[in-house]
Amino acid sequence: MYDLVILGAGPGGYKAAGLAGKKGMSVALIEKDRLGGVCLNEGCIPFKSYLQKSGALNKYNELKARGFYKTHSDSDNPALNMDKVVLEKDKLVSELQKSVMSSVRHYGVDYYNGEGVIDKITEDAVVVRLDGRLIEGKYLIIATGSNEVRLKLNDADLKYDVIYSRQFLEMRKIPSKALIIGGGVIGLEAACFWNEAGSKVTVIDAANHIGGNIDNEIAQVLKKSLESKGIIFMLDTKAHDFQKDFITLDSDGGLINEEFDTVLAAIGRKPNLSGFNLENSGIVYNERGIVTDDFCRTNLSNVFACGDVTGRLMLAHTAYRQAKVIVDAICGVDNRMDYNVIPRVIYTNPELLSIGLTDEECKLGGLDTKSISLPMTYSGRYFSEHGKDGARVKLIVNKASNEIAGFHMVGNTSSELSLAVELMMVNHMTLNDIENLVYAHPTVGEIISSIAGAFE
Repeated sequence: MYDLVILGAGPGGYKAAGLAGKKGMSVALIEKDRLGGVCLNEGCIPFKSYLQKSGALNKYNELKARGFYKTHSDSDNPALNMDKVVLEKDKLVSELQKSVMSSVRHYGVDYYNGEGVIDKITEDAVVVRLDGRLIEGKYLIIATGSNEVRLKLNDADLKYDVIYSRQFLEMRKIPSKALIIGGGVIGLEAACFWNEAGSKVTVIDAANHIGGNIDNEIAQVLKKSLESKGIIFMLDTKAHDFQKDFITLDSDGGLINEEFDTVLAAIGRKPNLSGFNLENSGIVYNERGIVTDDFCRTNLSNVFACGDVTGRLMLAHTAYRQAKVIVDAICGVDNRMDYNVIPRVIYTNPELLSIGLTDEECKLGGLDTKSISLPMTYSGRYFSEHGKDGARVKLIVNKASNEIAGFHMVGNTSSELSLAVELMMVNHMTLNDIENLVYAHPTVGEIISSIAGAFE
């Protein structure tokens, strides 16, 4: 009997396995697909590899326009070699998979590649069936991740390609004219890559702003910045029909027929709740995911869930944090989830960072707040490196406590400020506390002091 059995070896699963193994527990980690889950194989990591390369191409073109390069012919203009981009991505993923495997095995974790199915759960034990054998444990963590939401296509004989994120990362050719359905994280990052690689990109979204649950003011800043690079946005717009030669878009009540070479569907993800006998396990769940408390425990005392399958913030670092909370709970340590301080980042060019509540959420919840937004040019370093690019930072403060309720920023390197802001929030620092910190000069992080000092 194992101390812990884990279904799913994505970020939450392998993180929990390593943490539990480090504490001396015996652990069985079961994965039916690829070690590392969506994040490592077709999400966070591969996308950053792509964006680093298109960003370098974009920077080259920016510098050339400012006179740093002298070109004599069109042949001097660089372009992405997609064969090499895909090959390097594959090598990166392979190396990181080896690293993850080495880490979990270092802590004595037994890794099983196969489809685990819940066989029985009692108060004292859980039993998982795997390829005809039974694996028993004292505790179970369900970390089965999520699946992309798929389009409903009636005509399979289309003259254009309809793809999803996995196929996006395998393409050897940049489309000349692309449509992206969905203005969330994946859609925006893909739009940024294709745009910087030379494609004409249109993004449609049924909502009236991009970025999902992002502060409206900051979402508008990002939209304007991406539009200045040539990305076309059509909000309050849906894909009405997929014809053989064109797509019919429904925008503002009117139907528009448009032709595209490639369509990327990035319309969201849904928890993976099928295939492992969840329906007969006695575990409470709904269409949004497995129901958990602040300790990530389900309604069954020896069963936990983490990652996308919980339907909470579908981010790898959410799963990492949930894994830590779960292992601590098994060990009797009082450690709880606080989803309000989990950073959300969109790695476009420029990046977007969001932590805490938006202005809209504060108003909806009746929280009395005050907010200020400033251009990123208040940071001397940012100004010297990026100029007046329209980037902006916004701070929302609880009037009663003078503590941060929300922090939102558009501007490159914003993701690197996430930990500083999170520390300020979890330690309940006031505006005065934030101003009293010493910020290295010149750094982009000085903008935090500047905006904190802007409040009266």
